Amino acid sequence: MRKKIILVIDDDEMNLQIAKMVLEKKLLCKVIGVDNGVEGIAILKSQRVNLVLLDVMMPDFDGIETLQEIRGDVQIKDVPVMMLTALKFWRSSRVIKSLTRCLLR
Repeated sequence: MRKKIILVIDDDEMNLQIAKMVLEKKLLCKVIGVDNGVEGIAILKSQRVNLVLLDVMMPDFDGIETLQEIRGDVQIKDVPVMMLTALKFWRSSRVIKSLTRCLLR
């Protein structure tokens, strides 16, 4: 049986290392870590990924923009994505509207 692949997109190197260590040990899966959404989308287009863990707050191309690109691309739009953040801004109307648009595509 082929190992499941989890793609972690986060600009924080420590978060990437912790995610890789914990997920590979506990779930016995392969974890690919990248520090930006553009690189993450390229990986999604080049190989089969079972789950994406996506940081919301990243410089340049943030998690919401990355999710919009994923949901707008026929090739990768069905990959499950979990959004992650350490911030307390989830009640922001901008964030709620943006995520709702992404999810309803």
